Amino acid sequence: MSHIVVVGGGIAGLETALRLERKNKEVTIVEPRDEMVFYPSIHKILEGEEPRRHTIKYEKKFKHRKIEHIQAKATDIDFEEKTVETNKKKKLKYDKLILTPGSTPNFYNIEAKEETYSPRSKEDLEKIRKQLNEDKQRKIVIIGGGATGVESAASLTNIREEKNIEINLIHLEERLLPENTEELSSKVENRLKNQGINLYLNSEVCEIRENNIELSSGEKIRSDITIWAGGVKNNPLAEKLETVKDRKGVKVDKNLKLKELNDVYGAGDFIDYKKKVNRAFYALIEAKTVAKNILKQEKNKELEKVKIPFDPQIIYLGKRNSALEYKNTCITGIIPYLIREYFIEKRYIISRKHLL
Repeated sequence: MSHIVVVGGGIAGLETALRLERKNKEVTIVEPRDEMVFYPSIHKILEGEEPRRHTIKYEKKFKHRKIEHIQAKATDIDFEEKTVETNKKKKLKYDKLILTPGSTPNFYNIEAKEETYSPRSKEDLEKIRKQLNEDKQRKIVIIGGGATGVESAASLTNIREEKNIEINLIHLEERLLPENTEELSSKVENRLKNQGINLYLNSEVCEIRENNIELSSGEKIRSDITIWAGGVKNNPLAEKLETVKDRKGVKVDKNLKLKELNDVYGAGDFIDYKKKVNRAFYALIEAKTVAKNILKQEKNKELEKVKIPFDPQIIYLGKRNSALEYKNTCITGIIPYLIREYFIEKRYIISRKHLL
């Protein structure tokens, strides 16, 4: 029986492994964490929600399944020998390799790593929440006005008065959510302003210190807690793939195979292809496609092209409020909130914890 190795245990990696295991495949996941973190909803830890509501423990999930979790970080790949090396000096042999290690924060040459928290880190969000539970006024600065920054700010608005916090959001471009329509950006900006958030648009951060942020204009903003949502870059593992990477991610073909590598596939934030977007919805479709193609390849059948059937986006704007954008149509309010809360987030977590 062929052996499949998945590098990375995020949404794409976990989904691919589960789908292949259901087809009687043996799978090894290489992932340094002990759980999958569901990034689309993890910002709600800031509101006081239990982290376990947004995570899936591998040990519990893989019990009685033919999935082995190697708690380590993949550091090198030998495509000729078909091996993956980990930081624990262990080499894993594979017949099929799936690369889903995700991305890492991009600070754009700003010395900021030690002074900031990541909204994609469960541990960092727990640290922030612990600070907010102290009886003390806090000034919070969020850097980055994409979906991650906006949703982090929205979660904080739910506790702004209760926890006596001031929220500032700095964004390099002229409007929030620049990849979305101007209508959505305008509605989101108005919502955040009405919730008491100070917006600094068209503002470039040039220096981050422990207690203040300096803009290129010379203005300084006091910060007790700094959250970096200013962008991501490809996983360092991409440096091992010089011939197939670009600035956005590792290039894959229409079947999600790494070019020139017949037995290596990719999914999630790690890869790039035409019209690719780094969102959980895309990662799920990609994982499904990869799993199907590995099974098809073994039977010498024609491989399936990655196809995104539709492309909705729902931005969380706080309790009972979200914004939905689909084909340039924008709807805000409780209906998008309920769709996201119950038909996407809760449905996904519950089904993956107890069903698939």
